[in-house]
Amino acid sequence: MKDHHELAMEEHERRATWMQETGGFAKDMTLRDHYAGLAMQGLLSGLLADGQDIHWDEIGRNAYWQANAMLKARDGK
Repeated sequence: MKDHHELAMEEHERRATWMQETGGFAKDMTLRDHYAGLAMQGLLSGLLADGQDIHWDEIGRNAYWQANAMLKARDGK
């Protein structure tokens, strides 16, 4: 069984390879952008499961609204 350090090193190597393969396109991504992407996944999975129409502008606004709420909760404000 691998210890925590070995697993962390493997994860670091995997991420380094991913960044090299993708050209580091996410290097300018903020934590807010990351949270918005996660929120968007959740929003879309619910809409797709229900068979609803997708209004992309609304999805984007809602995703960033949720990301802002997550950051506010994270900062304890």
